[in-house]
Amino acid sequence: MAVTSARTIALSALVLVLLGATLIRIGQAQPLPVVVGFLQGNPVSHWSGGVNMWKPPAVKPGDILVFQWFAETHDVQRFRNILAFKACSFFNAVPLTSASQLGMRLFQVKPEHAGKTLFFGSSVGKDCQRGVKIAIPVN
Repeated sequence: MAVTSARTIALSALVLVLLGATLIRIGQAQPLPVVVGFLQGNPVSHWSGGVNMWKPPAVKPGDILVFQWFAETHDVQRFRNILAFKACSFFNAVPLTSASQLGMRLFQVKPEHAGKTLFFGSSVGKDCQRGVKIAIPVN
């Protein structure tokens, strides 16, 4: 009987520990997927011309930026700074995808991005000049 009681107590303690760990995880903010270039109410919004005119999404470290496009050839590159972004200069930009007509790229916002602005654009043809670029502040 004492062995059964000890097992019951041990199993109960294990269940409480696992339940506590689960509750802590649930209480944490989960990463949020953010579609870049998504225009509220427009079901066909995607990484395309004019994205730079849209309100940038509100993101925080841990969120996942989703760049997606179809029917047009684009790529995704991360500009080094605001000057390169404004000038559409891809010198020293970090390529995140190669050019393709159908694409998707996920980019996770890291803790070191907090308080900074991330700059992205497409280097294909005149994409950047047409507004296929966006500045995303990280809160």
